Amino acid sequence: MKKPIRATFCGRSINTGRCSDIIDAAPDEVCAYLYDYCSHDRLRINKEEVNPARLAVSNDGRQQLVASVKRVQWPLNNREFVAQMFWWKNTSDGSHYLGVVSVD
Repeated sequence: MKKPIRATFCGRSINTGRCSDIIDAAPDEVCAYLYDYCSHDRLRINKEEVNPARLAVSNDGRQQLVASVKRVQWPLNNREFVAQMFWWKNTSDGSHYLGVVSVD
């Protein structure tokens, strides 16, 4: 596989990752924790870091549009992140999937 050549210095790149680990919890609980973008624990951490915003724009139970603004040090400007999160369960083998895609 060839590494894509960037057209510009600040061009968008495509990253793909995969991981596996052993977690002592039910798959339903793990998927629910990762999907809950505005949980109390994550909002507490967000307030401690003094970030301006973290919100779920839309959520229908299977997919949600989420946004976050992270504060960065001067001379940089605050960074805005928008992502589409979705999950599904494969009924034939019981596996769970969670996907996160960056949205412009």
